[in-house]
Amino acid sequence: MTKYEKALLRSYERIRRAEKRGHVIGEGVRLVGHLDQGPGRITVGDGCVVGSQSAILTHGPVAQHSGKQDVTIGCYCYIGWGAIVLPGVTVADYCIVGAGSVVSRDVIEPRSVVVGNPACTVKRRDEEEIAQFVRRRKEDAVALRKLLEGGKE
Repeated sequence: MTKYEKALLRSYERIRRAEKRGHVIGEGVRLVGHLDQGPGRITVGDGCVVGSQSAILTHGPVAQHSGKQDVTIGCYCYIGWGAIVLPGVTVADYCIVGAGSVVSRDVIEPRSVVVGNPACTVKRRDEEEIAQFVRRRKEDAVALRKLLEGGKE
């Protein structure tokens, strides 16, 4: 088994555990980072990548007082290495959250690239970049299905 195949299976196992905790995870998601086990629900759209050392949180003092704990990540988003998405945040479709960024408020514009602490929009993704990302995510989903069915690519 290749490193790629092992990584796909590890991600699949993390997704199954997250779903057992009540989170909603879309098709073709690559989950390497941490999804909080707090009281809120996390929804991750189809084809997202949640990168290593990143965290999507649903608890904390602000969330407890505001009542906003649920987090929604749109379809085909990329959450970079070490990024943190705080409770109550919604990230629109096709967004990138840069490495080490802290997302403390909604990212409402689809295709946004946000970076920093607090995360701010620095640019918008072009259609070609999004098409390539979607294609790669769909290829990963096919490869995972084949692995789960016991076949090789």
